[in-house]
Amino acid sequence: MIRKVVFRIGGLYCIIVGIIVINLLQAAPGPRDQEIHGVGIGSYDRSAGIAYLSGRQLACVPVSQPAAFTSACTVTIAGKALTIFARHNQTTPLDHFDGSCEARYDGRVWECRLAWRHVHTPWFAYIDAPLDLSDAQIAILRQQYWIENLPEAIVMQFIQLSVLLSTSLAALGAALWFWPV
Repeated sequence: MIRKVVFRIGGLYCIIVGIIVINLLQAAPGPRDQEIHGVGIGSYDRSAGIAYLSGRQLACVPVSQPAAFTSACTVTIAGKALTIFARHNQTTPLDHFDGSCEARYDGRVWECRLAWRHVHTPWFAYIDAPLDLSDAQIAILRQQYWIENLPEAIVMQFIQLSVLLSTSLAALGAALWFWPV
């Protein structure tokens, strides 16, 4: 009886962890061969802050026009298409951003820059002007892509908690599994 309970709790825990992992993978930066690994819309000096989108949310294709760019990545924001044209030089070290980007949204061209998101996440396209989106629309965007917009401290606390919980459950499960009946 105890082994059945341990087996069921272990299975349920694995299903929960699997769902979390699938959601985290959808929020991960874009693939390495993609020109843009993600997008940041807005700036820290505005009350709404920055809304981040994973590069996996972008539909990227190679382009030849305009000639200054090699890739176009598109995502729908507030019912309109945001297209980011980008080019970066793969031969330079990653601490030298030898590349450029340009955003087009709602019939306008927006200034864009390439920068780091985290230590191992280069090639994020930052659009400091929030595309004429209101603070409420930026907040909705942050809610829609909530995993990408979690503060780094919360993510680190989650990782620490999950390691402790997994280890504790494994030890408890092993003890109950081998408990003399």
